[in-house]
Parts: sequence; C-alpha cells; structure tokens
Amino acid sequence: MKLYGGLAVAVALGLVGCSNAPRFTISNRSNVELTNVIVSGAGFSQRIGSLAAGAQFRFKSRPGGESGVALSFDAEGRHIHTSEQGYVRPASGYRVAVIVAKDLSVSVASALNTY
Repeated sequence: MKLYGGLAVAVALGLVGCSNAPRFTISNRSNVELTNVIVSGAGFSQRIGSLAAGAQFRFKSRPGGESGVALSFDAEGRHIHTSEQGYVRPASGYRVAVIVAKDLSVSVASALNTY
C-alpha cells in the first residue's frame, strides 16, 4: 500500500514539471550590461538582475490572464521602462522573445508553439 502512495506522489510531482507555461527569452543585443532587469505583465514579474552584453536569460512564468510584456532596466546611466508589448496567455504554449537592441530599444515577439 505504501508503494502505491509513494508512486502516486512521484507521478504528481513529475506532472508539476510538465508545465505548458509560456517560455520567455530575454536577449541583450546591445554592447552594454543591463542591470536591474525586470520582465513583467498581468499577474507576473520576473527579476533577472543583470544581463551581460550579448547574453540571454530564459524562464517560464504564467501570467494572470491575457497580457503584454513590459521590460525595465538600467543601462548607460539611464533607466528604461517599456510599456507592455506583444501578447501572451497563461497556459497556451506561448514562446516570447524580448530583445534589447544596440540602441537599447526593446521589441517583443510571441508565437504559439503548436505541437
């Protein structure tokens, strides 16, 4: 009996890792380090900290509903905050690319991953 209970717990924990939460990739294509980087939207906020020039950071997060994506960071003595761009939903297999360009402008592209 204990074996079945343990098996059920193991299966449940394994399924928790099988998340269809949106996957975000933040790419710093500028020539400077970004600091105090925060990605946010409706019902979620992910603090990244620093992102070196040319680096990427990937994470999963589940928005609280339909949302855009905002990015804020410090670079070259300036604080930059973008309004929400793009589109993402909580559990639909979205892939979101947030790109900081050489001139520190930000673009957001999202696509639904079809299986």
